[in-house]
Amino acid sequence: MSFLVVVLMFAAPIIGGIIVAFIQLGAYRIMRRSEDATPSFPILFARGMLAVFVVAAVLAIVLRLPSR
Repeated sequence: MSFLVVVLMFAAPIIGGIIVAFIQLGAYRIMRRSEDATPSFPILFARGMLAVFVVAAVLAIVLRLPSR
């Protein structure tokens, strides 16, 4: 069970980054941006992973506050 938790700890940001990247790509398509104006997928993925890490850090801080 603990092995699965460790694997999920590393896989969750990657999966979250991919999901957020596809959401961004969909938003660019909805806004009807040209192919040249749409960033490449690795850029969208990096922004998605950054967003996942920021949300995780904020949640960790917020959840830690009431215990004090």
